[in-house]
Amino acid sequence: MATCILNTISPVVGCRPAEAERRRGRSETDLRGARAALERRWFARHSSGIMLVNCLPDEQHMYSLAFTSTGFDPIVTCDVTKALDLATCSPPAAIITDMTLHGGRDAALELIRTVRAHARTEHALIVVVSGYVFPRDRQSAVDAGADIFLPKPCTPDALVRTVVTALKRMRADFD
Repeated sequence: MATCILNTISPVVGCRPAEAERRRGRSETDLRGARAALERRWFARHSSGIMLVNCLPDEQHMYSLAFTSTGFDPIVTCDVTKALDLATCSPPAAIITDMTLHGGRDAALELIRTVRAHARTEHALIVVVSGYVFPRDRQSAVDAGADIFLPKPCTPDALVRTVVTALKRMRADFD
C-alpha cells in the first residue's frame, strides 16, 4: 500500500513525485531518504504501533528514540505480564523483545508463545534482538514463534529498517 501512496500522480506537476523532485534538482540520495521517511510515517499512522519489551534501560532508550525519530510511537516495558496485557488490549503491528527479560530466557520465550497463541496478537510481527547468538538460542526463539532474530549488537537504524521492511512485506501479503 505504501508504494501506491508514493507512486501516485502528482496533481501539481502532472508527473510522479520522484520525477518532480528530480526536476527540482534533488539528488537520488535525497529522494531515497525522503521516500524512506515517508514510508515510516505511513506505517506509523496505519498500524497499531510498536512494542519494545526490554529490561536494559540504555537499550530501551536507544531503540525507543530510533523508532520515535522515524515517526513511530513505541510502547516500552520490561514486564512480560504488562506487555501481554497491553498487546491484547491494543494489538501492536510489531513486538520487539530481548531474550534477557526478568525471569530469564524462559520469560521471553513464554511471551512469544503467548502472543502467537492469542487471537488478537497472532499476526503481530515478532522480532527478537538478543545477545544469545548460539544456533540453539536462535532456533528456540523461532520455534516459539519469532519472525526475525537479530543478534546483538544491533544498531537502532538496522532494527528500524528491519521492522519497516518486514511490515511492508506483511502488508503486501494482505493487499
